[in-house]
Amino acid sequence: MHQRSCKQAAYASGNPPPLLSPLWRREIGATFALAWPLVFMQLAQIGIHTVEIFYAGRLGPTELAAATVGSQTFHAVFLFLMGLAVAVAPLVSQARGRRAYRQIRRTVRQGLWTATVMMLPAVLILWNTKPLMALLDQPSAVADAAEDFARPLCFGLPAWIWYFVLRNFAAAMDRPRPALYAIFLGIMFNALAGYVLVFGKWGLPAYGIAGAGIAAALSAWVVFLGLLPFILLDWNLRRFRIFTRLWKADWPLFFEILRVGVPIGIALFFETTFFMAALFLQGLIGIESQAAHGAAVQLVAIAYMIPLGISQAGTVRIGLAVGLDDKAAAGRAAVVTYAMGLLSSLITAIALWVFPQLFLRLFLDNSDPEAAAVIALGVSFLAVGALFQAVDGGQVVAMGCLRGLKDTKVPMLIAGVGYWLVGLPASALLGFGTDLAGVGIWIGLASGLTLAAALLTLRYYRLWQRWEVPA
Repeated sequence: MHQRSCKQAAYASGNPPPLLSPLWRREIGATFALAWPLVFMQLAQIGIHTVEIFYAGRLGPTELAAATVGSQTFHAVFLFLMGLAVAVAPLVSQARGRRAYRQIRRTVRQGLWTATVMMLPAVLILWNTKPLMALLDQPSAVADAAEDFARPLCFGLPAWIWYFVLRNFAAAMDRPRPALYAIFLGIMFNALAGYVLVFGKWGLPAYGIAGAGIAAALSAWVVFLGLLPFILLDWNLRRFRIFTRLWKADWPLFFEILRVGVPIGIALFFETTFFMAALFLQGLIGIESQAAHGAAVQLVAIAYMIPLGISQAGTVRIGLAVGLDDKAAAGRAAVVTYAMGLLSSLITAIALWVFPQLFLRLFLDNSDPEAAAVIALGVSFLAVGALFQAVDGGQVVAMGCLRGLKDTKVPMLIAGVGYWLVGLPASALLGFGTDLAGVGIWIGLASGLTLAAALLTLRYYRLWQRWEVPA
């Protein structure tokens, strides 16, 4: 009896229980149950954009480069907005831990408000992709095609953002599967619609790369409308009546979501524009290098979705522990999230290292004489990409854990320093100051990710050790 009370006292003080104890097993089970649907959701979402790039690659290297540029431009603005949606998860999780159920409803409503208000400047950027590419000295053929691809995506942006707000609400309530079913519906629709619109099937004209953008925009609405019935009919979710008096403002919570969400969005923006800038640097080398980078970075992005989904589960689990004021539970959640994220990154790194040509050939027409040179460059890029999978997974998991604490401002600064003050200058220096060229750009990417991963991990450990949860 005395031994049990000593153990309970140790757990209450924040010291984690022995590994593989019932508490650890419960945490592993709960994190895995939440993580796997989120992982498949991330894979399905990027699958929609991967299908677009796959179809564009069948049109030629210029179209492949343009689809990559257009897709990354979309993601630059989309991920900033998604920061507001991501903020819903820790706020709802912490409110759930405190049993503040009315605040859950208010948080989701204001999440929809903030995302909608901030959407307007994002649409303006997407609509003017060509002038932006001209300012960045990109090849004119790529800039023209990139705008044809990006403009239709404007019409799908509202659906994507509203979907992510509702998805984060459902995940924070341990109901991630409905959003998974909805996005699988979207990816099937996108594959069919893209094939019809890009190549001109069933009596329709061939819209080329613009058809890929149209299909992606329509798919966004399929995904959002596919999730909506679950939100309205599932008892665990509909009882919060999140759409009741949707027009009613709650300004304190509105600004709280902005306070938490804007730094998340800026950090995501830093990361995606970091890779986007690398793509533009490749464009200064040549279209072949840019096309190879586009295919290779898409493969790396697919692999990245696995630790990203795991990190989102970590955000929810740590947010719930914070709401319960349980330091030990937050520690267990972080360790389990890290272990799962790093293991998944190791597996994908091995796959990219061993089978690079197999994956790269999926994005190119092998009968095209230009494809061989693009694939050869892509193989050299993936050799570096496989090596930084572990640090890329580490930084996204650390970021997710910190979001569970609602710690977003310092991670935003770390991301800015790691990506833009270290990684990008290193990419430019190695890419243009040495004979490494495109490979040097990838080595620079790895250096920025490594620094960010180390600093973010240290940040979480220090906050957890002192049990300092930002207000």
